[in-house]
Amino acid sequence: MISIFIGPTYKTMELMGDKITARQTVDQAGVPIIPGSTDDVKTVEEVKHIAEEIGYPLVLKAASGGGGKGIRIVKEASELPKLFKEAKSGRKKIL
Repeated sequence: MISIFIGPTYKTMELMGDKITARQTVDQAGVPIIPGSTDDVKTVEEVKHIAEEIGYPLVLKAASGGGGKGIRIVKEASELPKLFKEAKSGRKKIL
């Protein structure tokens, strides 16, 4: 049996597989995106700065992977340190 793949190129899948690269790519192409970071956030302070600009609630999520693992919804500033730590646990990059 032979199967034929119909879909995006390998390069496109690679670009879109990492959410940070995907956001940067579509932003540079002029495609409207929801407010948020376009780079890896490494500290709670970085997230606080973004929250000052866009407000709450925030969604913290891993830059790669899928299935909703690592997603945390931050409803108010007091929740941020705990939920950031949880989202960062086991993940290299957070968007």
